[in-house]
Amino acid sequence: LAAGLMALGTASPALADVKAGVDAWERGDFAGWFETDFKEELVLKSWGGKWASCRRYYASLQFCRPEAFLANAREIVLKNQPLPGRSESRMGMTYAGLKVPKVYCWGSESLAEGTLDFLEAASLHHKKFEPAFHWPMIDRAEEFYSFLSHFLRSAQDSPGKALK
Repeated sequence: LAAGLMALGTASPALADVKAGVDAWERGDFAGWFETDFKEELVLKSWGGKWASCRRYYASLQFCRPEAFLANAREIVLKNQPLPGRSESRMGMTYAGLKVPKVYCWGSESLAEGTLDFLEAASLHHKKFEPAFHWPMIDRAEEFYSFLSHFLRSAQDSPGKALK
């Protein structure tokens, strides 16, 4: 079904942590940062103590190639920089410009400063899941999938209309 799009933002407090990984790479210490500071301390001990989604993320990171994570981190940091003379990022403007029904879904504990202002200024539909971290489809699974089902049905029935 190509009628709808769910977007889970990379624009979250985790963006600062991803930037820390890029900074560690620039200092020549990415491997140490990735294994200890990021995976063990931040994801498992800090986030994982509260959120099931983060414990699952930690488990998935055991299979992650650090160089692939770094390449993704560098791209995320680059595309989330403000455009020249503007407060919006390339990633935000790309999302806003998609010509499909869309809704930005976010967890109440994982939204970067300025994201909500951007969504509202651009008149983009969004849905907050509370309490939830970066992966509301795990932390608020029943509510998330019920909303997703409704959104996709609405998008399919009226592809030209925004979900209200």
